[in-house]
Amino acid sequence: AGTSTLRAPVQPGWCFAPGQLQATAMFALADFAAVSAAGTLLPEGWANSTVDASVKFVAPARGTHIVARGRVVQPGKTLSVCAADVFAVDAEGREQLCATWLGTARNFALAG
Repeated sequence: AGTSTLRAPVQPGWCFAPGQLQATAMFALADFAAVSAAGTLLPEGWANSTVDASVKFVAPARGTHIVARGRVVQPGKTLSVCAADVFAVDAEGREQLCATWLGTARNFALAG
């Protein structure tokens, strides 16, 4: 609980240059990994959504797939701070840190 790992294959349509992943795909995967990590700590009948985020791209994303590892930095009843790191993974399984993401999720009870 409090963590999430997501994996996605690198698709040619997501690349702005041959074999180099565009930033939006990394941001989206990091966002979902981090916020879903925070969601693992919520009680049944609750959900969350991103209200704030910042990402730092630290290296080009070149590989066969990307992995985002999300974690909770500080859980809360209304707001949870969460983070994720995004890695490009090559055909041999070597990882390269490409981006780090920090954000806030708003926690809310589902209607019903």
